[in-house]
Amino acid sequence: KDTLKNMKRTVRELQTKMSSIERKKDVHEKTAQKYTKRCNDWAEKHKKLNRELNSNKSELMSTTQLNKRLKKQNDKLQRDIKKTQNEVINGKDLNRKVNMTTKRLESLQKKHGKLNGEYTSLKQEK
Repeated sequence: KDTLKNMKRTVRELQTKMSSIERKKDVHEKTAQKYTKRCNDWAEKHKKLNRELNSNKSELMSTTQLNKRLKKQNDKLQRDIKKTQNEVINGKDLNRKVNMTTKRLESLQKKHGKLNGEYTSLKQEK
């Protein structure tokens, strides 16, 4: 009888240990599922952020290329503006010289007219 009691007690202890182990196993499985889900979520977030990063990089590259192109166009426009300004300045200088030459020409034409008049009057006197 004692042996039977001891056996039953041992079986109950073993069953208690087994049920305790099964409960722990269930808890560990749930925890593992939680962590697996978290890892999967983080992997998805990482993929999403990586795609976003690559998109931003390509957008930055296209923006940089556009910036270079616009800088070249801006430099060309600035050179054209300087050239035009120099032409305007040269035009003003030429205009001033033309005005001075025109005044000289008018003055010489008056003198010529006057001398021509004197010449014709002297010719008539002779």
